Amino acid sequence: MTRQFYNSKSIAITIILIVSFGVYANTLFNGFVYDDVFQVLKNEWIKDVRNIPKILFSNVWSFMEKPVPINYYRPTMHFIYMADYYLFEFKPWGYHLTNIIIHSINCLMVFLIAITLLNKAESITQKHDYKILNFALIAATFFAVHPVNTEPVAWIAGIPELAFTLFYLLSFYLYINYSVGSKGYIIAVILFFLAALSKETALTLPILLFIYDYAFRRDSIKTFSDYIKKYLPFAIVSAVYILLRIYALGGFAPQKPRHDYLTNFQYVINVFPLIVQYVGKLILPVNLNAFHVLHPVYSVLEPRLIISLLLTSSFFIFVILIRKASNMVFFTLAWMFTPLLPVLYIPGVGENTFAERYLYLPSAAFAILITYGIASVFDKADLWDRGNDIKKLLIVFISILIGIYSVGTVTRGFIWKDELSLWSDTVKKSSDSAMAHYNLGVVLYDNGQSELAITEFKKAVDIAPKYADAHYNLGAVYQNKGLLKEAIAEYHRVIDLAPDSVDAYYNLGVIYTQLNSFEKAVLAFQEALRNKPDYKEAQQGLEKAVYLKQYQR
Repeated sequence: MTRQFYNSKSIAITIILIVSFGVYANTLFNGFVYDDVFQVLKNEWIKDVRNIPKILFSNVWSFMEKPVPINYYRPTMHFIYMADYYLFEFKPWGYHLTNIIIHSINCLMVFLIAITLLNKAESITQKHDYKILNFALIAATFFAVHPVNTEPVAWIAGIPELAFTLFYLLSFYLYINYSVGSKGYIIAVILFFLAALSKETALTLPILLFIYDYAFRRDSIKTFSDYIKKYLPFAIVSAVYILLRIYALGGFAPQKPRHDYLTNFQYVINVFPLIVQYVGKLILPVNLNAFHVLHPVYSVLEPRLIISLLLTSSFFIFVILIRKASNMVFFTLAWMFTPLLPVLYIPGVGENTFAERYLYLPSAAFAILITYGIASVFDKADLWDRGNDIKKLLIVFISILIGIYSVGTVTRGFIWKDELSLWSDTVKKSSDSAMAHYNLGVVLYDNGQSELAITEFKKAVDIAPKYADAHYNLGAVYQNKGLLKEAIAEYHRVIDLAPDSVDAYYNLGVIYTQLNSFEKAVLAFQEALRNKPDYKEAQQGLEKAVYLKQYQR
């Protein structure tokens, strides 16, 4: 390769870094929102390196006062937060900077992988270095500015997505550029392990490697021993990760499904609308939302399912048929779908079955696919060196698309500025989300807007009558406003839904003491202490209620 190529490559890398940083620079002024509050601000693990053993052998939220069964084992998240804490303490701009830096590195990896793949593309005949370089730059830029990636980059808690993608892409890049047994291959295996420790989705990498070999170098695998040499190290790493995961979680996926009202058959049929939804957001990244409510289909006769089945079937048939015509299209389409496999298993994910952050890695394949399509047009129409109208139109199209994407990403970054802007936007787009109304209610109450908070909490319990936290917060607002009768009713609803809610019992004790119902107050404080014997405030309340009860007599 010529010196000119390396100089051009340096310029391309500089452009990628400027663009990827530029579209997210406004998020440096954003604060902690959503899960950031407890994953960072309330996370004692990140303050002391002596917690590393706990991080390695516990589920992702075991640092909480009341750990809950969860399907997530992601040690890398805590390690990155720990580094951030030592560098920035609790200054949010530092955590946002980390996200932007990792995203920028991921953009560079897309650039390097695109160079490799475009050089292998059979339909591009004029594979001059500068031409491949230009289109790899376009691919990386598409990925850098795609609005669907705003969630994992602008949200501090999106770090697992960014980190696993970083190690995933690094491992993939080394695998496709180094032979089995080389140092590059060994490092690829190590990076795969780091990817798995970042997020369980990384376990799809061996599948992607197999698809890559099938698409681009089937001749390199002729015997069973070839398969063993290539994939056994990745299989061993997968097994080690699974054992660590089972030990840390107490099972492979111990969390009870959030959508247990669906049957097993309904879990299966709802995969098809999800696939269509994911592909749709890649193609048209509008109406982006922090929380998408699942609206399941229940029967094969529903039109939405029928349409989804037709679209999904057509997609997979096209992927199979395109294999003979274009290895590149086949591989990038398969790459888009492969990382989505784990999140299509509805019982294994949380309440938020569809999340834009899950498209972060697939969007890299999408960017390369779109770029390859443009490059193919250039090649077949012989537009490389001619300044005709088609070439000009394509350049204008690329520029406009990147511009629209950039504006969308910057605009969306402002939405993640604080809790009020985030949940106000989410409630508008997911008006039937109890959780969104609840979170907005909390923010409004913290901002001194009690009446508006009550409205939001009421909407939350109207949507989800068994939402104990919403009932509790509604009771707390009533209590603070002096509406004690209404507060008592809400706290009793909380206790019916969550009998071990010590705070509800404590607050009842406080209210009953105010109302001179000392016998009821004593019983309430005793229940709080029965569930939490070291509850000092409840103990003090009990002593006061007992004393006043005796004095009343």
